[in-house]
Amino acid sequence: MNQAAASPAVTFLLFTVASFLMLRYALRTFAQNDRARYAAPVMIFVGVVSGTLFFRMQLGQYYIWFLMIIALIIFSWHAKSRLDDKKILELAGKTEAPKKTGRPTMANKDGTSDIVQHYTMTRRLLSFGLVSYIAAFSGTFYYLFTAAN
Repeated sequence: MNQAAASPAVTFLLFTVASFLMLRYALRTFAQNDRARYAAPVMIFVGVVSGTLFFRMQLGQYYIWFLMIIALIIFSWHAKSRLDDKKILELAGKTEAPKKTGRPTMANKDGTSDIVQHYTMTRRLLSFGLVSYIAAFSGTFYYLFTAAN
């Protein structure tokens, strides 16, 4: 009996789910282990591998759909990860008594401004890593696609 290969649509959906899970794991790992500075180089490598697999699986007809889904995931993460300084300090457990302005103080003596700066820099580095993934994926797929034609 002849086994039929999975349809391209099912393969695309599985590839997209695997990519989402990988991106989610990478973000969590880089953020929790304080390794956000390695996000971009690793995500570039992963993007090249993903773009190559995408091309080899002959999923080119779903390229725009993949980019839209991954972009929506990235925009969603970026919006959810945006916190104001007060919320960051509350989560860190380091809020001082508010001044007359009603805003928490950002004194350097107890490191609170360092917490806000560290969070902001981590978020920027992770965002850059995600954008690097998309750029590497797109560049690799485009190169392989045009070289084959």
